[in-house]
Amino acid sequence: MIMDMNINKVRYESYFGNQFTKNDLLPEVRDEYDLVLQECSKLYSEHYGKWSNADNILERRGKPIKLSPNRLKKWLGNDTIVYLARNDNHLLIGYAIALRTKVKCYDNKVVSWVMQLVVHKDYRNKSIAKTLLKKIWQFSNDYAWGIISANPYAIRALESATHRRCDSLRIKKNIKKILSLGCEHLPYIDETTETILDENESKINTRFFVDHSDVPAMRENVTKQKSWLLGDIEEGWEWLAFTFHDQPLTKMSESEWEQILRSSDNSVKDAYRRMDLSSESQTWMKYTDKEADFIMKECRLQKNDEILDLGCGTGRHAFGLAEKGIHVFAVDYLEKHFYDYQNSLSNKSKYDFNHVKFICDDVRTLASLSNKKFKAVICLYDVIGSYADNEENKKILRQISERLEPGGYAVISVMNYETINQADHFSADELLSLTPSNTMETTGNVFDSKHLLVNSTTQVVYRKEQFERGNLPPVELIVRDRRFRKNEIEQMCREVGLEVEFSRYARAGNWNDMPLINDQKNAKEILVKCRK
Repeated sequence: MIMDMNINKVRYESYFGNQFTKNDLLPEVRDEYDLVLQECSKLYSEHYGKWSNADNILERRGKPIKLSPNRLKKWLGNDTIVYLARNDNHLLIGYAIALRTKVKCYDNKVVSWVMQLVVHKDYRNKSIAKTLLKKIWQFSNDYAWGIISANPYAIRALESATHRRCDSLRIKKNIKKILSLGCEHLPYIDETTETILDENESKINTRFFVDHSDVPAMRENVTKQKSWLLGDIEEGWEWLAFTFHDQPLTKMSESEWEQILRSSDNSVKDAYRRMDLSSESQTWMKYTDKEADFIMKECRLQKNDEILDLGCGTGRHAFGLAEKGIHVFAVDYLEKHFYDYQNSLSNKSKYDFNHVKFICDDVRTLASLSNKKFKAVICLYDVIGSYADNEENKKILRQISERLEPGGYAVISVMNYETINQADHFSADELLSLTPSNTMETTGNVFDSKHLLVNSTTQVVYRKEQFERGNLPPVELIVRDRRFRKNEIEQMCREVGLEVEFSRYARAGNWNDMPLINDQKNAKEILVKCRK
């Protein structure tokens, strides 16, 4: 029995369903996927539930419902995604299988349908199932989201994740399309499957005689604060629950808003991990040589000087400066982009990789660097501002000041708040209807006002970012950042002991463009040079 658990230590993974069914996998990869199937099968067989006493097969009544790895594998295909939850000992404690597919009769819009959900009995009522379901239903511009379940908590999770109520008459209106999709993808639905839909109930006869003895208590619990709209079910039946994009949104609760705020820093980290920084559409990355020249000149660097690059990302500035003979300590909390970029340079002999030392660390603490000092520190492209809590951004500035030698220079850039049209008010509920974008995955231009929600009091900007490229399952993340006025970032630098030599409005590739000094509405960045 698990007596205590830190929810923050639960780790979630996801896989495309067709990864488990490919015939051309390497043996070691095949073994990995087979192991996952065996884990899921074991979890299902031990923790899903028991057959009902109303089951028409006498010999299995009251016994655990089991599912073999081979049968589980038949649920998986090109349009399915497997979501896993593991504790800090890597034990599988929950999984879900979801159908996510474009539907022709819905004008090729996406429907997200949970096909299977299991949670270890010792980890129930700890938000594991709720988190798995929210990951499945996270895309706010899908056309419909759904589940067939005898668990009232799963229905409530659907309503919570999509901020819409399950309306039985709306489900009835769409039932032909829903059943057609189910017949194509779910093994327990066919043309003869019976449904009952009216203004008071929505249920489907799946002929799945799972024990319902816990259902009345769960149903009573979920109706304490909100009415139940789907009626009753008898054993062998399940609720047919769907919400649709054109339904009215319910208000966001205070606890839901607080959850968004708590998870935002992790969302930022996931978002940067998912960015395709090799894409040619990320045009702001093409100015490395010009920016390295600017840093050399402004920081008065000489060959063999040591500098610190905080939030180095791909390391493009680090390698650009290494080419000029500078020794760079490059720090970031993500290793992937740095080593991907290094590998792309490996056939270019002009880069001396021995001049660049990568350190995976938190730029707010730099625990791995002890008290080492540097001739210069660079912190570029919105590392400062990636935390909505400005006290966290100030920690980065303190590290910059503490790591500089006396007389050393710092070059910093932050996002310019002055480019944003001022908002008269801010409402958390506006986030629900905010139009998502794939900006971070494509252009990196996070200044398009139609994709921004701005809190003018805190100067925090919210975005919904979607990532669908690459070999990882798609994800929508809520990302927030802090943007600055020029006088604010100047004052913050002075507070940590840095002398501001200049600050200017700038754009990528135009750091020397002096006419931009007064063009605060069009300049996306503020560039600051300081001296210790």
